[in-house]
Amino acid sequence: MTDTSPLQPIVLHGSTISYFTGKMENYFRVRDIPYELHSMQFPGDRKKLEKALGLMQMPALQLADGRWMTDTTKIIQWFEASYPQNGLVPDDPVQRFVCLLLEDWADEWWWRPAMHYRWHYPEGAHFASRHLAAELMPQVPVPGAIKRLMLRTRQRAGYTTGDGITAESVAGVETMFLRLLGQLQAIFSDRPFVCFWRPPLTRGYRPVRALFSAFRPGSGASGDHPATGTRGTGVGGAAVEYPHGSMHRRMAAGHPR
Repeated sequence: MTDTSPLQPIVLHGSTISYFTGKMENYFRVRDIPYELHSMQFPGDRKKLEKALGLMQMPALQLADGRWMTDTTKIIQWFEASYPQNGLVPDDPVQRFVCLLLEDWADEWWWRPAMHYRWHYPEGAHFASRHLAAELMPQVPVPGAIKRLMLRTRQRAGYTTGDGITAESVAGVETMFLRLLGQLQAIFSDRPFVCFWRPPLTRGYRPVRALFSAFRPGSGASGDHPATGTRGTGVGGAAVEYPHGSMHRRMAAGHPR
């Protein structure tokens, strides 16, 4: 176990279905770092985080000494530098570069199909908005149907249609996603790792694995957007996972819709 006792309790403020909250949770689990997950509550937590950090962003990390941190990539880099024993990023400069490159790619480019599948189709948007309304906005004195409508409208305006995913580009986004699955299938049918390095060296790719895990069905959905605090969620919140099974059946059939 990584001894982070001087930092405890480490409190991760996010959502149970936030992509980037899930990314941090996976990092902590892989490194065996104790933490507490607190679901953000709006609108109160927005004001608290804006005061502490200068912006609203999900997730946010609070240390026992009162320090706050945000941006999952920077948080991981801080833990790697502060607690290097049994760290996850390789010491070898070439492997380190590839590790960070893959993480950056997954953070920034895997994002679009992830948000597309969570918010474009009615069943995904229904599931996501219901969960987020119940988790993040229970104290908001507005009917549930209105909360869900607000969340769907905001997320689609910011992260699907508002991010350039128009009717004309849907097919391209989904084709890119399916092509990647095919490429990964070809790699993993030949070897157990993305790269050829031996298992002890692949420890450096765990941050990437953590990010992919955060995008898997059953995980979370948001964060790391400095302007809104959510790269795909509700009012400063998180995005959501596709209902189990439906997207998977479509993808298996070659029709993500």
